[in-house]
Amino acid sequence: VYVWGGNTNAALGLGYTSKFIDTPVLNAAATALTRGTSSGVQVTAGVQDGGILVNGHAYSWGDNTYGQCGCNSTATDIVSPTAVDQGGVLFSWIDQGGNTGADGHELALTAAGVVYAWGDGAEGQLGRGTTVDSDVPLPVPGLPVIVDVRAGGMHSLALDRDGNVWAWGSNNDGQVGNGSTGYVLT
Repeated sequence: VYVWGGNTNAALGLGYTSKFIDTPVLNAAATALTRGTSSGVQVTAGVQDGGILVNGHAYSWGDNTYGQCGCNSTATDIVSPTAVDQGGVLFSWIDQGGNTGADGHELALTAAGVVYAWGDGAEGQLGRGTTVDSDVPLPVPGLPVIVDVRAGGMHSLALDRDGNVWAWGSNNDGQVGNGSTGYVLT
C-alpha cells in the first residue's frame, strides 16, 4: 500500500512525518495487513483520513475529531492503521467522505446488504435520524438490501438491488435530490 498527498492529522497513516508527501511512499503498517496479496483488499481515502479493508476487516487512520476512525475512540488523530470496532460484523465495502477540515464520515456495506455508518453526523449523514456523531459503526435503519454505498462531502448515497438510489445528510445544495433543501436525517 502506497500513500501520498497531504499528511495533516497523520492522514497518510505514517505518523507525523511531514506536512505532505508528493511521491508515493510505502505504508508498511497497511501493507503488513494485506499479508502480501491484493486479494480481498480495498483501499479508500477521505479528506484527512484513510482506510483499508482486508478480508472484511476495516482499518482506519488520520483525523478522528468526530470518531471517523470507528475504533471506539475520540483521540484527535490516529497515526497508523487501527482496527475499526466492527462488533464481529464483516464488511464487503467501505468508503470515506467529508468536505474540509476535520469533518468526515465513513460508510460500510456487508455482504447481506446492510449499511453501517460512523464519524461526523452533524448534518444527518449517518442516516440515524439525528445529528449525533458516532465513533463506532452503527447500522443505518430503514434501507432495503443495498449493493453499493458512497460517502459524499456531508451526505451519503446507497444503491439498492432494484437500482433505486437512497440519499441522506446535507442537502443545502440539493445533494439528496428530493426537490428540497435542508438536512435529511434518514
